[in-house]
Amino acid sequence: DMLVPIAAFQNDSQFVGIAEFHADNQYLMTQVLGENHTNRNLHLGEIKIRDIQSSTEMVLPEDWLPLAAATWSPDGATLAVVTASRDFLEVDFATMKPIHKGISDESAQLLKYSRSGKLLALYGKKSVRIWDTELREFVTAELPHTDVVTGIDFSPNEEYVVTTSVDDRARVFRISQETAEPQANLEHASGSSTFRQRLCLPAIFVGNDRVVTGERNGSWNRTVRISKPDGTLVKRLRNIFSGGRLRNDSDRYLVARERFSIVFTDLETFEQTRLKMPTDEIEFAISSDQNVIATCSTGQFRLWDLEEFDLVDSSNALSTSCNFCKFSRDGKLVCTSERGGLLKV
Repeated sequence: DMLVPIAAFQNDSQFVGIAEFHADNQYLMTQVLGENHTNRNLHLGEIKIRDIQSSTEMVLPEDWLPLAAATWSPDGATLAVVTASRDFLEVDFATMKPIHKGISDESAQLLKYSRSGKLLALYGKKSVRIWDTELREFVTAELPHTDVVTGIDFSPNEEYVVTTSVDDRARVFRISQETAEPQANLEHASGSSTFRQRLCLPAIFVGNDRVVTGERNGSWNRTVRISKPDGTLVKRLRNIFSGGRLRNDSDRYLVARERFSIVFTDLETFEQTRLKMPTDEIEFAISSDQNVIATCSTGQFRLWDLEEFDLVDSSNALSTSCNFCKFSRDGKLVCTSERGGLLKV
């Protein structure tokens, strides 16, 4: 069997908001949805860093807790956090010694690095700010929305950032400009919480010259809009149900979800291939080597071979319904969350 559990942790909530593997696969960072989580308030719960090998929780400095936000740099060398007192820290993860300390604000509820790790976005309540990790300074003004910001994505060349919000807008900003005026302001049904955002199409860059957003088409269906950074329409793809990922680093394939199928769209030819599902899957993740896709539904967790489009393994390693899955960066590990809050690696 491919699925061999090597660690298990009990969460306080059955719904995982965020899960992130460290680059060396030794640690897993998780953040659950809090009890007061609503459509208009992120209310993310406690952040925990677990040692996978020892199945123990990492002890963090008391004056940091509870953390408001945390993430690792792509190489795993730096841990970025926003502490309970709203201090923004960059920390050497090996020694846990601060590299930089600054003051954040109440808007920073989530953090995300660019692909190179040079830029870091602080976002959450109605705005985004971009921090340059080399210059040690913010390089944008506050980039505004009219409601909670649910997600961001950087263009690979780090010239643009696209932001999404509960206000059903996706905005593209040029990072180098001094003003906070967006280059494009697009309709985008992003979902109104971190959990619901997983069930809807996020805004993502496809290379440096195209951005993918999702226009509402009925209560759940989305029309995928592919635009240039200035908002000029390139292509619309009809009736994608929800979810969105890029299959590989060449930005060739968009992977999204329809009812009872996963849809692969070639972004050069716009031809589509469908992987039929036996049930209506609620979440999916793609391994970094692009050979395997994981799906989970209210009934099962499954692994699929993307070359043969065939089932590799199913949820004999899981005991109850799976509602979340996430691969490590190298694709060797996968974490799942089950009803009742049990998290397995």
